[in-house]
Amino acid sequence: MDEKNTKKSDSSGQESEKIAEEGSNLSEKEVLESVENISDCSKGELTEEENENLQFEEQITENQVLDSKAANKSINFDGGAVVTKVKKIGEQSKVVRFTKVFFYYLLAFVISFGIGVIVFKAKNIAPFGDNSLLCMDLWGQYFPMYVQQATADVGADMFYSWNGAFGYNNWAQNAYYCYSIFFFIFKFLPVSKMILVFDWICLVKIALSSVTCLAFLTYKLQKKSPVLIAGAVSYSLCAYALAYISQPMWTDSLIYVPLILIGLERLIHDKKTLLYTLMLAATIISNFYIGFSICIFIVLYFICNSVSQIHFEKQRNEETGKVKRVLVGKKDFGKTFLRFSLNSILAGAISAIVTIPILLAIGNTAISEAGKPENIDWYGSVIEYLQMMMPRQELHVVIQVLILQQVLWYFY
Repeated sequence: MDEKNTKKSDSSGQESEKIAEEGSNLSEKEVLESVENISDCSKGELTEEENENLQFEEQITENQVLDSKAANKSINFDGGAVVTKVKKIGEQSKVVRFTKVFFYYLLAFVISFGIGVIVFKAKNIAPFGDNSLLCMDLWGQYFPMYVQQATADVGADMFYSWNGAFGYNNWAQNAYYCYSIFFFIFKFLPVSKMILVFDWICLVKIALSSVTCLAFLTYKLQKKSPVLIAGAVSYSLCAYALAYISQPMWTDSLIYVPLILIGLERLIHDKKTLLYTLMLAATIISNFYIGFSICIFIVLYFICNSVSQIHFEKQRNEETGKVKRVLVGKKDFGKTFLRFSLNSILAGAISAIVTIPILLAIGNTAISEAGKPENIDWYGSVIEYLQMMMPRQELHVVIQVLILQQVLWYFY
């Protein structure tokens, strides 16, 4: 009997030691249940001295469990501190990345804007002199419309005006000249300050076009580079921007087109359509005349960009073992074309609030009775157009074509 009790005591002690060693791996509830089982098995069969030893071992085991629990709490606390520290580091890295991206685009803006300020200073344009950008049609025709739009009451004056002859369709006229979002600031300015602010708005538009162009180049090439900043600044100061700086209703497109192209890239490759639809609609609303030309450009860009989905692949016939070239990607191209068409129509529907009144208004003019042109002639040859795109037109045309090819290869 004593030998039997001794064996049980030994086995109970070994199990208690095992529980004590694994206390950190078990939960408190599991260990206490094991201790109770050991106690129940041992009671009534052990001597008084052995029971005291067993109770002492149980107390040691409980203390180890409590120590293990406290250690786990400490570990959890330290782990939480580590997680908190990691989150702070992540937030700091986000701030650093945002700061770098912000200054990347800010640099393009500042360079374009700074060049414009230097030109203003050289030409004594206000506030550096008494000159202004207002000249020719901008002074005699467009600017009075901007003043009228700014001072008109919201309501009937938006649609019809009595300020000329027997009145005219003010909504259709403004759709051609006055729907730039930058001109709505005139609503909050006195007329005496409008000329000065107008000059600076033209500079801001040029600088913003460099930012949107840089955004497109960065998105398209998936990299950041000083070369891209130089390209964006060159875009903002291109001949079109400088020639039509006195035609402000046509220069908003310089800002919108890069954003349209980003949206079109997302539409083709990522199946995301919102940016493309909204930017195309905004472009048409800002000026339907330039918007029409941009729509033609977008169709050409879409064809060049998405036609790569259709290509030939070599496929082996499993039965005959022969390899033949098969045209693939037609289905993907069809889906992309459908998505492009539907969202282009949607953008046109959004801008219909401007284009339909314009269409009806043009139908009441004398030009609507003119016939279609018999011949469509170019103002110059394709070679001449390529020459005019080059910085030095006296270069041999072959060299110019090679330069243009290298530029296109770099970007595409």
